[in-house]
Amino acid sequence: MENINLLDNYEELPQVVKDIFYCFEMLDNTYENCEQLVKSLNVVGYTIEYGLDAEPYNLTKIKLIKI
Repeated sequence: MENINLLDNYEELPQVVKDIFYCFEMLDNTYENCEQLVKSLNVVGYTIEYGLDAEPYNLTKIKLIKI
């Protein structure tokens, strides 16, 4: 199954995901901030990749595992 970049349909994302992006949008694009963004998104069932330029891309849903 091919992953779909959910950023292409930002307006359809759950509000909690939009809120996470809002918290990070004013921060510099650094590896540290990208890693925090990934951790924050993981909590709500999403993940995102980032490149050498620390620019986030490819937002996808992940399966949450209950412990």
